Amino acid sequence: PDLEVGSVIVLHGFAMGWPVIDAMAMSASQWFARGFNVILLTLPDHGPRRAPGTLFSGQSFTVPHAVHLATAVRRAMHEIFEIKRWLRGRSDRPVGLVGMSLGGYLASLCAGLSEDFDFLIPLVPPACMGDLAWRVYRDTGHHKAGLDDTLTEENMRAAFYIHSPLAHPRKIAKDRILIAAGAGDRIVPPEHPSALWEHWDQPRIHWFRGSHLSPVASSALMRVVTQHLKKLDIL
Repeated sequence: PDLEVGSVIVLHGFAMGWPVIDAMAMSASQWFARGFNVILLTLPDHGPRRAPGTLFSGQSFTVPHAVHLATAVRRAMHEIFEIKRWLRGRSDRPVGLVGMSLGGYLASLCAGLSEDFDFLIPLVPPACMGDLAWRVYRDTGHHKAGLDDTLTEENMRAAFYIHSPLAHPRKIAKDRILIAAGAGDRIVPPEHPSALWEHWDQPRIHWFRGSHLSPVASSALMRVVTQHLKKLDIL
C-alpha cells in the first residue's frame, strides 16, 4: 500500500469473500478514488478460505453452534487488529473500518474493543446474532411443534451474547461512527441498527429507503460517507 495516504479495512458480508466481487460490492474503486488504500479482508470460512466440502462461502462461519461462531468471530477480530497494527506501525495516516451485514457486525464489535480507528462505518449491521437466529427458528416446524423447550429466545440471545456489540461499551469516539441502515431491510430489521445507535449514545445514523442489499456499489451512500469524512477532516 501507499503509506503516505489513509487506509480503509473493508469487511464483506456473509457468503461473499471473493475479492473481485467484494471490491465491486463494497465500492473499492470509489474508496481508492478518494485517496485510500483499500484492504479487502476475506473473513474466516469464506471464499478461498472455506473448508473443503462446504456448499457455499461462509457455511462454516454461521453454523448454528455458539462455540464455533464465537471462535470464528475471535479469528476475525484477531485478523482485523493485526492488519490495523501493521498499518499503524508503518504510517501515521488515518485507518478506518467499514463492513456490510456480517462485516458490519464485526465492525460494530470493534467499536467496543478499540478506540484506535479514525472512522468506523457499519452498513446494515446486525446487533445480536441470537435475535437473528430466533427470528429464523420461531417460524420452523420444529419450534411450532414444541420439540425443544431449551431453544427459547432468551437462551439464543444468551448463547451468542459474548460477541454482540451490545455487550461492550463503546470505546471509539462517537463522532467517528457512521451507521447506515435500510428502513426496508427484512434480513437485518431496523431494530438492530437502532439498538446500536442507542447503545453508542446516538452517533450519526443514515437511513436509506431500501433493502439489505441497497448499499452494494451505492454511489449515493458513498456521497454520505464522503460528507462524514470531510467533517472529520480526513478528506
